[in-house]
Amino acid sequence: RFDRITLNGNLIAAHLGFHWAGRLYYWLATFDSDYSKGSPGRLLLENIIHSALQLGLKELDMLFGMEEYKQQFRSEIRKTGAITIYRSPIHAARLRKSSLTPKLARLVSLVLG
Repeated sequence: RFDRITLNGNLIAAHLGFHWAGRLYYWLATFDSDYSKGSPGRLLLENIIHSALQLGLKELDMLFGMEEYKQQFRSEIRKTGAITIYRSPIHAARLRKSSLTPKLARLVSLVLG
């Protein structure tokens, strides 16, 4: 979805997002700083929320980031994390060698070379 606000035919705020499984993902948003006093980004976000409600979406996910403007609209904060999947235990040990204790790092070096 592509949400936008125009003034006299000029684009002053825009958002590129997605909705899936009852959730709207607020992905990329921008506004023309020449109009910052009128808060076009906030106006756009309010319109996005209104649109999501009209579509019957259950959640607006503002994705990663703790920007101040997001705090005004949040009801909860979700933690995010990362998972690394290694091809094999040996590959994992080689890549994670720097986080091992010195004794284990020496052992890994002897085994893996």
